[in-house]
Amino acid sequence: MKLARLVAAIGIAGMLGGMGQAQANLDEGFDGAIPPPGWATINNSTPIGITDWFQGNTGVFDAQSGAADSYIAANFLAAANG
Repeated sequence: MKLARLVAAIGIAGMLGGMGQAQANLDEGFDGAIPPPGWATINNSTPIGITDWFQGNTGVFDAQSGAADSYIAANFLAAANG
């Protein structure tokens, strides 16, 4: 009985030990062309504005990781008045 409890405790500890190690399952990177290869951009604004998706602007904020402008963005200019 004690052996079964010990084995169960070791098994649970082993499962819990791996829970604190996160890894990125998706890492696209926006360091190059916008849109990146294999991506499509869609502006569903009605009416369409004067801009579209653009490379990140470090004057607004830096990317979470990678190069400082390694993100894509859109702003209010993607939609026209109306």
